[in-house]
Amino acid sequence: YFFVVNDLAHAEDEQPAVFGGKFFLRSLRHLFRKPADHGISQLGAKRFVLEIFENSVFIGGDSFNKLFCVFFFYLIHDIILLAVIIGSRTFCFAPSSYCIMKMACAKEQILILGDYFMLIKKNIHITPYGLDRTLHIYLPDDYKSSGKRYPVMYMFDGHNLFRDEDATYGKSWGLADYLDKTGRELIIVGLECNHEGDKRLEEFCPYTFRGFDRKKIRGTGKILVEWMAEELKPMIDREFPTLPDREYTAVGGSSMGGLMAYYSVVARNDIFSRAACLSSSIPFCFREVRAETVRKETLLPGTRVFLSWGSKESGRKPGLVLYTCANLELNHLLTQRGAVTYPLLVDGGGHSEADWEKLNDVFIPFLFD
Repeated sequence: YFFVVNDLAHAEDEQPAVFGGKFFLRSLRHLFRKPADHGISQLGAKRFVLEIFENSVFIGGDSFNKLFCVFFFYLIHDIILLAVIIGSRTFCFAPSSYCIMKMACAKEQILILGDYFMLIKKNIHITPYGLDRTLHIYLPDDYKSSGKRYPVMYMFDGHNLFRDEDATYGKSWGLADYLDKTGRELIIVGLECNHEGDKRLEEFCPYTFRGFDRKKIRGTGKILVEWMAEELKPMIDREFPTLPDREYTAVGGSSMGGLMAYYSVVARNDIFSRAACLSSSIPFCFREVRAETVRKETLLPGTRVFLSWGSKESGRKPGLVLYTCANLELNHLLTQRGAVTYPLLVDGGGHSEADWEKLNDVFIPFLFD
């Protein structure tokens, strides 16, 4: 079933750039004064559409003098899904927590999950590698209309941060749900890794090292961090309402991403003031990481570093001793150079997204409170 609405914005004589649920609720009440005229009353469309727009947010682009909308209703597993087409854009709505919105654009996809936040998948070109990659970006849902600016956290393995459907092993950090529930206003920019062969190891390590199989990995992570500092961050600051200063810019990750977060806050301390380094793969190249830290005589004021490792990550006691000694020595060097640190040995902690999810309410308050 479908119907066409012309000039919807003028139903209430409003032309906002960002359309909230209440505006559309008023417009749809105007529209549904005679629902039978549209031939869809047998679907209970009035009741469902009002519920949809009361429990979701509709994001437009620029202001429209006239809206031409086509509404499609789909009955899928007893859930009515509403698709709205405006020009070349397609927006999909479903009631309450099922609310999913997609932008039909080759370079950008928008997902709204729940009522308070937005996720954007955006393709970006990593200039020094000559490769395209996906960014997974978390935004407060009213970021366009609130007039606020937000701190930004750049994170590695962005596909594992927010949605189980995107995560490599089917489990994410649940960061979007955590931020939604706590009401913490923050932008997170997650860089997806290179999934080809050993490319993730190469890109997410600043040094050459040997992996578990003794295979030599030539790390290019220094190049990636420079690209993040000089190209990615300026682009994010242009496109989104960020607080661009160093004191509001953080970096984070786990495993190889944790190693990269540590390197970033030390090597580019002029850009990143805070770092979350969870289960960092520091032992692979401890001598190089230590030397990098020692070369920094001081770190800038406001530097905060979270270091965590789990007691069950290595599987054996010698491995636990190795990880503990490495993290504690780096923690000592950081505090000598003026950083505020939070070293945490997680009793029973493993090496997985489910383990790192449990630390969301530890490292985020430490970094941003």
